[in-house]
Amino acid sequence: MNTSNRTIISILLGLAMASIPYTFDHFQVLQAQMDMASSHMNMSAPADYNSIKFVPYRNPNLGIQIIHPVSWRPVENITSRGHTVEFMPAVESEHQQLMPFVTLSIEKTGNKISDLKSLTNQNLQIAKSMPGFHMINSSDIVLSGIPAHKMMYTFDSPVPIPAGFQSMNIWTIKGNTVYTISYSEAKSEFVKHIPAIEKMVKSFSISS
Repeated sequence: MNTSNRTIISILLGLAMASIPYTFDHFQVLQAQMDMASSHMNMSAPADYNSIKFVPYRNPNLGIQIIHPVSWRPVENITSRGHTVEFMPAVESEHQQLMPFVTLSIEKTGNKISDLKSLTNQNLQIAKSMPGFHMINSSDIVLSGIPAHKMMYTFDSPVPIPAGFQSMNIWTIKGNTVYTISYSEAKSEFVKHIPAIEKMVKSFSISS
């Protein structure tokens, strides 16, 4: 990917990071992965997650637990608002456009966010400013036994490869802490890892 395209991507992801306050950390990794984008259009075969081992990630200090595919390496980061755990899959092919990106974030709420409804309304409104934003689904769910919200959407890429991204964000609030699970991938590859993401979401638990 040439320098001008990387600059355009940086601007796009900068807008995306400004869009959803409690989920935008995952776009920083997407930006880094953009530098690995290939000019090839080869698509990997769907992964059979029924035959793949899942292992637990636990963080007693944050009071969380979640399972993940054994080959997805958890990477912990401290942000200005809290903590993130990025689950980084192994590169499957030299022709892979981007790696799927899965992040769990744990952040303190701001003064303007007091409950799930206010957080959801804010995220839904601001997300509409993303380039080519298209809502696929927005619905109330339950995460770790707590009311939560799930949003699935697509947004445009300003360069031909990949043509665009699809993302799924799930968030909930417990006390004064926001918990968010985010998954982003090139639109053509998004469904490939959904079985793994569903297992991770179902396994997520908050103990604190």
